[in-house]
Amino acid sequence: MRDRSTETTNLLNPAFCGLVYASIVSGYNSKSKSPIPFYLPYVLMPIILHRESRMLIPKSSITKFHSWLQNTEEIKVGLAERASGLKPFVSEAAMFLHGQGQINSDSELGIKLVKQSALNSAARDFPMIGEYLKKARTLGSMCGKNNSAISIMAVLGVQL
Repeated sequence: MRDRSTETTNLLNPAFCGLVYASIVSGYNSKSKSPIPFYLPYVLMPIILHRESRMLIPKSSITKFHSWLQNTEEIKVGLAERASGLKPFVSEAAMFLHGQGQINSDSELGIKLVKQSALNSAARDFPMIGEYLKKARTLGSMCGKNNSAISIMAVLGVQL
């Protein structure tokens, strides 16, 4: 295991990160014609987990992603570094969800949420994380309406 502080390990545990990941997947897939590409949560989770960025996500997914980003350019500041630093946590979240039978992937590595009910009950039973899950679903929905993960990556200034 990597050298992590106890605080980091506790805050970014696979179960919590898995809920955020699943909320992104749920939002994206609710609006898109195709499942979310496996790489997109690696870029979206750092936005959700970064308090200042999370606060800038609109309350509703009615807002178009590109319009929102034009009005909140500060989202991109430090995003690549945060994404790089959170990569192991996002991977662990994906492995945790897959191991629990919560997600699966198709032949093109698109991710699908298997059990929406588990996500709904977690949001209801743990109100302290509700804000994270709502914002994750909203951001996922905004990106899913765009239906072009490559353009999302491009406007965020992040490369694979």
